[in-house]
Amino acid sequence: MSVKARQVDMNSRGAACFLAAVILCTPAAAGDCMMYEAGPQAIEGSISILEAYDAADRPETALILTPFSPTCLDAKDPDDKVLEVKMLHIYSNDPKIHEQLKGHVGETILVWGLPFPAHTAHHHAPVVMEVTKIPAD
Repeated sequence: MSVKARQVDMNSRGAACFLAAVILCTPAAAGDCMMYEAGPQAIEGSISILEAYDAADRPETALILTPFSPTCLDAKDPDDKVLEVKMLHIYSNDPKIHEQLKGHVGETILVWGLPFPAHTAHHHAPVVMEVTKIPAD
């Protein structure tokens, strides 16, 4: 093998190592993804209200959490994965927590909850989270 051939080979290995490093440092590989069916998880962002419509064209109001940086939702089933999450539709089955969420519209908040992929016309973001806890301010 000539010196020139070795140089090209080393450059190829360097490019492959660089590519591997980039892939390993993406949110999904670094563990920054939320995980479907993995119990309560925390996410921080700002809350807003979205006026939307369901499949029957009836108006609905949704609470939307916009994370500071896009994240993802990982899942065992590839159909449940969401590669880039820029907003979550949040709600709570606990009336007290739901009222707290509404009280934080326009603010930054940390919430704990159970994320899952949207699957009905009533879900107004690619990922929905049932908020189960809001840490004390």
